[in-house]
Amino acid sequence: IGFLGYASFASFAVMVCLAALAAVEFARIPCSGPNATDITLLLLDDAAGPTSRPCDEPVRVAEFGLDTALALPTLCFSFLCHTAFLPVLDELAAADALGRTARAAGRSAATAHVAIGLSGAIYLWTALWGYFTFGENVQSELWLSYNEAVPGDPLVTAVRFGFCISILCTVPLILFPMRKALTELLFAGRPFSWARHLALTA
Repeated sequence: IGFLGYASFASFAVMVCLAALAAVEFARIPCSGPNATDITLLLLDDAAGPTSRPCDEPVRVAEFGLDTALALPTLCFSFLCHTAFLPVLDELAAADALGRTARAAGRSAATAHVAIGLSGAIYLWTALWGYFTFGENVQSELWLSYNEAVPGDPLVTAVRFGFCISILCTVPLILFPMRKALTELLFAGRPFSWARHLALTA
């Protein structure tokens, strides 16, 4: 539980940095198009390609299709750590049964709701600023859009590095609910076995 807390906090901190980066890059990346000012065009150095963003592009509502289906795994990954919450609740209930702690009945549920709400808000904020920055030219992976717009930018590189470290620390956490689910599904009611435990972990 302690490791889950540290990893989740680190992941959330990185996502806050990504959300801030999306808003900062919107202000830093100059725009191009018929409504661009002379100063903006000077900043572009006569390159109105991927290093610029459209000016005053109308916001269009997303159309559902194949791209929507392709986005669903990303949306699920956004809430990956919350799958580890179920075995944590199980451990907390077992601890309460032993009388180690007096915990309010709705406290764990409230924690889950706040965590999922914060994650959703951060991802929505980042997605909106990514769309405001690149318009319809935003790529399926926001990092790819930033790589084209500001290649080698140290701020983008630093946040991207933190994002990779965050994934390395949090993705293994799905091992716990997966192992628990397989144990309950295939070996329900059987006594604990180290051989089975290690085999499922592998």
